[in-house]
Amino acid sequence: MKETIKTICRLTEEDKKCIKKKYFSITPQVCGCKYFGMILRSDGTTEIINTAGNEIDYDKDSWSNIIRLYAGEGHIAGLRADGTVVAVGDNCRGQCETSEWNNVIDIFVGNGYTMGLTSDEKYFIAGGFESIDNESDESVTDDTKIEYTPVDDFEYEYNNDDTVTITKYVGNFTEVNIPPQIEGGVVTSIGYGAFGDCSSLTSITIPDSVTSIGTSAFRGCSSLESITIPDSVTSIGTGAFYGCSSLTNITIPDSVILIEEWAFYGCSSLTNIIIPDSVTSIENYAFWCCRSLTNITIPDSVTSVGEWAFSGCSSLTNMIIPSGVTSIGGYAFSGCSGLESITIPNSVTSIGGDAFSGCSSLESITIPNSVTSIGEWAFYGCSSLTNMIIPNSVTSIGGYAFSGCSGLENITIPKMVDKMGKYVFSGCSSLKTIYIEGKKTRPGSWDFWWCYDSNARTIWNA
Repeated sequence: MKETIKTICRLTEEDKKCIKKKYFSITPQVCGCKYFGMILRSDGTTEIINTAGNEIDYDKDSWSNIIRLYAGEGHIAGLRADGTVVAVGDNCRGQCETSEWNNVIDIFVGNGYTMGLTSDEKYFIAGGFESIDNESDESVTDDTKIEYTPVDDFEYEYNNDDTVTITKYVGNFTEVNIPPQIEGGVVTSIGYGAFGDCSSLTSITIPDSVTSIGTSAFRGCSSLESITIPDSVTSIGTGAFYGCSSLTNITIPDSVILIEEWAFYGCSSLTNIIIPDSVTSIENYAFWCCRSLTNITIPDSVTSVGEWAFSGCSSLTNMIIPSGVTSIGGYAFSGCSGLESITIPNSVTSIGGDAFSGCSSLESITIPNSVTSIGEWAFYGCSSLTNMIIPNSVTSIGGYAFSGCSGLENITIPKMVDKMGKYVFSGCSSLKTIYIEGKKTRPGSWDFWWCYDSNARTIWNA
């Protein structure tokens, strides 16, 4: 865009004559933008066509003596023979405010702005850019200033400290650059559902002033491919990116402490994510059904992995749980059918129900001596698991804990286990021997059907 600006600001006198001659000779013309089309007739009159149901505020009488039409993304400009300019269509940035222009010989129209070159090598700019002195002789050679999405495209409210929360995006742009200030108030938060179901959005840039991304802020933005989260953000709300199925990668800044529930649920195109050392907790359902996620590193700062946190991440092949984690929530890795190995640290004391159910590629796992309980269905359907060592620290094994582990051949139950649920080894068709330490008969605290549907030989007091 800068090159175009420089070009029209440096035309020679001969170039200008050439432009005039060319433009006067090519009518009639047809021109179209995003919302409507326009016909230019040989007599200089115009007519709007193909509005696709849009209401266009069009004063036909003012569109006369036109010699050339120019189309932007949502508006059309017309150059009159006397050097004045008219424009109609999307005026969210003031790009149609050209009524005071004169002596114009060339026009350039873009997304949200209109430019006009005058016969004395000056230029006019409407919309899109910050104010430029119309009488300036300088060419626009520096980097273009940041172009923010118009304030009129947002609904917002003032907070008690005179900061601003964006409550709703009502514009039509596919790329949004949120302004850092609105009417003197600093934008510090993106509110509940502010961009919810904006299914056409492809890119969003959040300013450094924002500290909070609210609940469901970008929920259902199914075309969103990229987003920049600044270092100022400290919290990512519940379901903030729920269902952003086109999002391929995202970097969470070091300022974020908590990844709340459902934060990235259903981000099915997300292949990689970096969780910073500042995060202490990954809440329930945080990455549920991120089925393209192949790699993720959980930092040592994390102390808990919530229920369903990585459930359905079927492309995840390995996982190292850091030493600070004390509990693995129920269903945390359920349905991770590509998971081949996982490292559980000595800090973990409990493995939740269904924590690894459906991890059909998991071949081996070491449960550390710190674990005291294995929840129901914890390893259900881990059909590739051939070996399992239950540590002496375990006192409780939930029902169906190893059900469907059809590749498991031998297992030892340590003597400290005083509670055993029902059908623990149901469907373990390859299980040959169960060794039970320190017990001669089944304790009363063990379910009567603990070994139901297993043909394995049981050796008591092994």
